[in-house]
Amino acid sequence: LQQPQGAKARGNGNDDTEENGGVPLMTKAPRISLYFYKLSDFVAFCQGKHSASGKLKNPEVIYLPALPLIVSLSDKSSEITTFIDKTRQNNTKIIIALPYIMRGKAAEAFKKNYENLAKLSDGFLLGNIGDSEIIEDLSEKTGTQLPKLHGDYSFNVTNRETAAYFSKSFESIALLP
Repeated sequence: LQQPQGAKARGNGNDDTEENGGVPLMTKAPRISLYFYKLSDFVAFCQGKHSASGKLKNPEVIYLPALPLIVSLSDKSSEITTFIDKTRQNNTKIIIALPYIMRGKAAEAFKKNYENLAKLSDGFLLGNIGDSEIIEDLSEKTGTQLPKLHGDYSFNVTNRETAAYFSKSFESIALLP
């Protein structure tokens, strides 16, 4: 968990900071992340047909849902990989959001498609700690590099100590207020 590039901590008691009510001041434009629940919205965004397309250019991160993506990958006529590749060429990271509870057919489909999903993405957004073990096992079994892991709000991280614990193995973690 690193301070965003260009952000300056304020009001944290350090000698080199100024008091600002504890609110970080950004010296650069804010970083934009988009979470698409439906792949059709992602495709529309890439085609410039989504209402946010003109307003939110070049987001830093786009989150895509794992299960619809798996279904789309099995459809040979789907152009989803083309849109993902073009998006990544624009320096936007693609993070695949796993379901909060993954078991049964969903878990089997994820395991079967793990290598393709890992190649298409810049990491996985996890809804629970058990998914990190599954991904570690799959990476080991397939001989692929462990992808970057991101913890979603459902990890219930509310303090600095818990954030520090997760920062040892996660690229990022959502903090609850």
